[in-house]
Amino acid sequence: MISYYVTFLHEAAHSVFGYFASGEIGKITLHADGGGEALVATGGPIGVVITAGSGLIIPAWLGAGLLGCAATRIGIELILLALGLLTAWFGYHHVDAEGGIPLALGAVAAVALLTAILPLGRMIKAAVGFFFGFAITKGVIASAGYAYLEWADAGKNEPADPRLIADALGLENIAEVSPTLIGLMVAGYAIAALLTWAWFQRHSH
Repeated sequence: MISYYVTFLHEAAHSVFGYFASGEIGKITLHADGGGEALVATGGPIGVVITAGSGLIIPAWLGAGLLGCAATRIGIELILLALGLLTAWFGYHHVDAEGGIPLALGAVAAVALLTAILPLGRMIKAAVGFFFGFAITKGVIASAGYAYLEWADAGKNEPADPRLIADALGLENIAEVSPTLIGLMVAGYAIAALLTWAWFQRHSH
């Protein structure tokens, strides 16, 4: 379920930023083996870079944001509400998925929305936020190697996101792209950790 949801977030990020680049939201396909793709129009080279990079960066930042909000309990309802609405809307309107994936997406959306809107207490909301944050983070770590893949398939028919970015920037080697992608992913967690630490420092007196 975690791998399916992280793949969904990856492809949903492509679709959202593809919309900003081209004005169109692409169809998302999720496969039973954990893979997926989003059909998006990216516009020019900058659109390619932003749209392709978002698939790795946005899930990492979302996981970091959930952990930070859960730790401080600031904005946890808002981020869970946004997560639930995003999952429900994209899952219903833009996802073509196999097997039990639609049920898994529906379950995530329902838990996030109900936790956000019901008077369950801040501790319970924070616990749900931690659960989602750790689950997404686990998936992000498992998929981090994708930043170093040149091609999405062994036959070199479909370029992976780092290859698309390198081509858009006129770079021959994705080694010039991959560390930046990983750095941006890690930066989300570093910023969340610093903000959380600053909050605890401020409220520990």
